[in-house]
Amino acid sequence: ARALQANLAVASTMTGTGAWALGAGWTWAAGAGLMALIIAYTLAVVRPTDRRLLDPRLVRGSAEARGLLERWGRLHAVRSVTALLALGLYLGPLLLR
Repeated sequence: ARALQANLAVASTMTGTGAWALGAGWTWAAGAGLMALIIAYTLAVVRPTDRRLLDPRLVRGSAEARGLLERWGRLHAVRSVTALLALGLYLGPLLLR
């Protein structure tokens, strides 16, 4: 599932950039920029938490594991909201025609 999400984020960034380059408007560039930020945010901020959660030495059910899961949920919420904003930038001009 992670590889699919990463591929979709890259495809969205490339598609939004391509649409903007072909004259679709600034909202496509902005949406692509948000998607690119999601990729960078995932690599820099979310990935360390992912790695700690997947560490076989982490005791399931421990306070540390619970804290990491709660942190991951907050980090993922940031990605979700950002992706929805990008979607709004992509679709907004199309729906407002």
